[in-house]
Amino acid sequence: MSIIFRYILSGGTPVERFWGFFNPSGHDAKSLSECIKYNLKEVIENHGKLISQSYDGAAVMSGRLSGVQKLIRDEYTNAHFVHCYAHQF
Repeated sequence: MSIIFRYILSGGTPVERFWGFFNPSGHDAKSLSECIKYNLKEVIENHGKLISQSYDGAAVMSGRLSGVQKLIRDEYTNAHFVHCYAHQF
């Protein structure tokens, strides 16, 4: 899995940064979200500042009830899910 952060500088310039490749302990939503949350803790001190998350349309990632996006949003309540445009059909 790879993690990429996109953020806006104070002057309004968007920046995209590759954070790294990671090997979660499993391929289920819990394992993937734990890997993501572990890395988020290194970067984001204020949970309210994470305002978006984007993944492909796989159920394990985008599931409303128990997908990765839901598990991330349980802890980062402002992190709305947006389907990754690169994965549009």
